[in-house]
Amino acid sequence: GLIRRICVLDEDLVKRAAATSVIRRLLDRVMFSPFATIQALVDGINHSILMLSFRLGPAAALMHLSARDLEFNPHLYLFFASTLMLSISYFGTKVIHAGIAKYNMSRNLFWNDTLSFWNLLEWAPLLMVFFSAVAVDAVLRNKANSGVDDTTIPFYLRSAVAITTPFLWLRILAFTKVRNKQLATFILCSVEILKDIKWFLLVLFAAMASFAQMWVTLTFESGEAGSYLKGYITAYTIMLGDLDSDSLQKHPLITMIFVLYTFGVTIVLLNILIAIVSDSYQNSYVSSKMMLGKARIIFVSEISSLKSYHGMWMKGGASDGLLSRRNINYFFVVISMLQVWMVTKTINLKLDHFPTCKIDASSSGRINLEAIVLFIILALTMAGMKMIVAYVLNEFNDTGKLLDANKPISTTMRVVNWFIETMFSYLSSTFDSLFDRSDNDILEGFNMQSSGTQEQRSEQNIQRSIEKSKKQLKHELKGVFEQIQFSMKEQDEQNKRELANLEERLTNALAEALVESHQSLLESLQAGPGKSISYDDSNDDASSSSISLGFNDAGVIREAGR
Repeated sequence: GLIRRICVLDEDLVKRAAATSVIRRLLDRVMFSPFATIQALVDGINHSILMLSFRLGPAAALMHLSARDLEFNPHLYLFFASTLMLSISYFGTKVIHAGIAKYNMSRNLFWNDTLSFWNLLEWAPLLMVFFSAVAVDAVLRNKANSGVDDTTIPFYLRSAVAITTPFLWLRILAFTKVRNKQLATFILCSVEILKDIKWFLLVLFAAMASFAQMWVTLTFESGEAGSYLKGYITAYTIMLGDLDSDSLQKHPLITMIFVLYTFGVTIVLLNILIAIVSDSYQNSYVSSKMMLGKARIIFVSEISSLKSYHGMWMKGGASDGLLSRRNINYFFVVISMLQVWMVTKTINLKLDHFPTCKIDASSSGRINLEAIVLFIILALTMAGMKMIVAYVLNEFNDTGKLLDANKPISTTMRVVNWFIETMFSYLSSTFDSLFDRSDNDILEGFNMQSSGTQEQRSEQNIQRSIEKSKKQLKHELKGVFEQIQFSMKEQDEQNKRELANLEERLTNALAEALVESHQSLLESLQAGPGKSISYDDSNDDASSSSISLGFNDAGVIREAGR
């Protein structure tokens, strides 16, 4: 639960947590576990299936909506529509299972994580893909049923398919960012740049809006439609360097506004934008290790949630209620079956009206059977993937070894275990560790004996990295100590020079003061003959004494005491 709680903190706190050695060690331990690597493999396969099925299924059928379109291929449309729904079912059950585990742990954790940006990329594209697939099939079925040769593609359908595609690619990038430090830095840096320029975009929009409104006011002609939209487009194109010289010749004021706008926006603001982006990317690149740790925290949080849900299911906690594991699976299976049935109905309608499309007339009667067989095969394939992931979680420990190595298994399970161990060894070697390792350490890690597990190799690589860090630290401390000694020696010599200078100045000042005092005394004694200086010392014992100094008439010092 620690990682799942960390992932909902502020971004600065998440980065600081990812920089600590304890969290890095924990993240590496989870990332280099068999469950995480096999789960990443299955997710990668389904991401590829989701993207290919969407682009070759509904997106391709969008171009063949006409009832008389002879390029429409029913077999391909049925195949990709079926794989698309089963891929949606796989990710849908995964998202719901992780959400249930988070909700049982903490409701605040569930809502904070559900509404986060990266979690939105998990479930929002699935809804968009499902809507696009259903909408394309509905329009295709309606046109086939009407029999009208209408090649018009509804714009809302174009928009749905077009907007869904980049979200699917963003979903794939969000999945792949946990593998590589450079990739995680670039992806998360893009998000940081968008956050850093949000206030700049406000200033840029204000400048563009003011220019667009002035441009419309000065160039508006009666009967011209879409003037305001044209003004904003003009402001944007001028910022990019496009220029309509004819409009500038209408009035000198237009030319002056154009000059001010190009100077303020094209020269000043765009250079400020470049500076902001460069500074943000530089900061992200410096903290690339923290960026990778932040991406790993999100992935490990999902892995931990799936583990928690599997533990709940094994203990019977996820077997009861409306959101039980069985009910969730049944729900997605039923939804997939309904969509495949609707696709089959669409294909049959199209073939009944126009059997000359890319399929034999005698094959139209086998579409239903083909759909049933295809759905069963694909459903078993998806179920097999999920069973492999569950098998890894139940039978393998974090080091990649079987929990019960002495348990008798069949030949098929030996092949499965060999496949899991091979994929685990290969995939774990492609992940970047959060600990610093030199090239020699990496080579030594891969040249170790094959009997060593990946966890042991990681432990030994970490130990070598720590020893290397200790040597580097000792060398740096030695250099710092020598530098401090040298600085102290220079400071001591400087202090000695300053003290000698001060002593010399004090000696000179004291000598000058003594000379002045002696001269003053002599001047007082030589004030004149017959004059004297007396000193009287008296105390409370009623005893007193005095000394009198002076010169006689011959100029000789005389002294009298009492």
